Amino acid sequence: EFNIQEIRYGKFSVLSTAPANDRTFASAWIVSPSVRYNFTDNINGVIGADNIFNHYPPDTGIFVPGQGYNQYPRTSPYGWTGMSWYARLQVTF
Repeated sequence: EFNIQEIRYGKFSVLSTAPANDRTFASAWIVSPSVRYNFTDNINGVIGADNIFNHYPPDTGIFVPGQGYNQYPRTSPYGWTGMSWYARLQVTF
């Protein structure tokens, strides 16, 4: 089985205690494909990737004294770590 999940995240805002640091980010499409193979009726395996096009939120441009540079908003709905791969083996009893 082949599955492709495409999610559109709408525009989002990150508000700060200092209004000068408020940021609004554009919408984004995140694509995550996977392939599932049924070995038997009770055993299957899946390999896939989340965020296959390695989409990151835009750079915030904010430096916080004592904490360093916050390159990506930590509250992004699609994360700030880019693409990840996974494999899963499922056994049903």
